[in-house]
Amino acid sequence: MSFFETPLGEALETALDSGKDEEIAARVNDVLSAVWPKQLDADQIQDVVVKLQRRAQFGHVIAIADAALATDMATIETRRRYSQALIELGALHAAELELNRILLDAEASPDEQGEARGLLGRLRKQRYIFGNRGSDLRDAIQVYNEAYAGFTDPMWHGVNLLALMKRAQRYNQPVPPGLPNLEELAGTVLAFVHQVPDLQRDIWTRATEVEALVAQGDLAAAQQV
Repeated sequence: MSFFETPLGEALETALDSGKDEEIAARVNDVLSAVWPKQLDADQIQDVVVKLQRRAQFGHVIAIADAALATDMATIETRRRYSQALIELGALHAAELELNRILLDAEASPDEQGEARGLLGRLRKQRYIFGNRGSDLRDAIQVYNEAYAGFTDPMWHGVNLLALMKRAQRYNQPVPPGLPNLEELAGTVLAFVHQVPDLQRDIWTRATEVEALVAQGDLAAAQQV
């Protein structure tokens, strides 16, 4: 049974819809009281984590997922979303430790491995933003290139790789060897964007298209997206 088909789940959903922080915190505490004694199964805990993350309740995601990890009830997806919430709140070292664990986990599917590697790239990119160190920029490029080469989500990984390579080019920063050609990469990312049916295009698809067009120097087309 889905967690949100239970009375506890319905109560949490109502609290989230209310938008009241105190009510949400109280219902999350109720959930934690069920997680610790293993009254919820791993899939139900994952349901909670997914819902909380989609509502940008990152602190609560961390609390629930941390309890699931401590009780050996965390799925790979729960662990990956836990890592993402840590990144959102700036806890980069803790996120890196968990993402590296996922990458070494034989039970992680290729898609989850790709997601984890993409998040690791985002983490390294965030370190570069915080510290403006060229070594962090190179690390981010390297990880995104590995993720892109894995081809689990070439549009997401490709556009981030493209943006970081353009950044390195603009500021004459050294880059790792074996990277794709910038123009070819931009064209490939655009090709993936154009394969997305119109009814499935969202803000992220449009943002990806704009970034690829800017990388190609086609500002006029980018303004029309």
